[in-house]
Amino acid sequence: PDKLSEMMAAMKDSASDYVKEVSLGGREVSSVSPYYFALVAMACLYMCFLGETAAKRTQANISEIGKRICVSPVHRLKIVVSNGVSAYVISLVNITLIMAFLIKVVHGIDISVHPGYAVLTCMLGCLIGVTFGVLIESIGKWSQNIKSAILIGASIFCAFLAGLMIGSMKDIIEKHVPVINRINPAALIADSFYCICVYDDMERLRLNLLIMGIISLLFLLA
Repeated sequence: PDKLSEMMAAMKDSASDYVKEVSLGGREVSSVSPYYFALVAMACLYMCFLGETAAKRTQANISEIGKRICVSPVHRLKIVVSNGVSAYVISLVNITLIMAFLIKVVHGIDISVHPGYAVLTCMLGCLIGVTFGVLIESIGKWSQNIKSAILIGASIFCAFLAGLMIGSMKDIIEKHVPVINRINPAALIADSFYCICVYDDMERLRLNLLIMGIISLLFLLA
């Protein structure tokens, strides 16, 4: 009994040598990783303001530039496509800078295992953001303030459900209402980075990318 306290202290000191927190794929998991994934998702959705600007520039009843564009001899479809492509290219530059900062400076995201899928996830995420902005700006006769409020509110709410404010929120939704995670663009983007950086689940990743592509297409058609 007189050696019991010494034995317990020795076991406590050596416990760290036998226990290590790892992911299912064998990679270490950071407790702040969910917030970084959700942050990238929100950044992609915030590209909606680029889409909003692109759509606004083509409408004569909203902007002075739109009035000049509408009376020009250039085909309407070419104008719309060129503005949309420009907004999308700028969004890709923005997300590239954000990802470079998180990878090189913050070290919050590790995409070294599947960099190609990470690039594709960012591309589809930006496409959803831009097309969503074009959609909201192009429909209805609401004021500009209302349209901006819709874009901000929708982006933040989707990011909240993806775990930006509460890291476990996406898991809670997955347990009780999983269908929301299948249609929430932010959750799809965040989950794709989970698959790339943690789970190493390519089948689930491809499904997420497919759903993201369908959502972008629906926004474009609308």
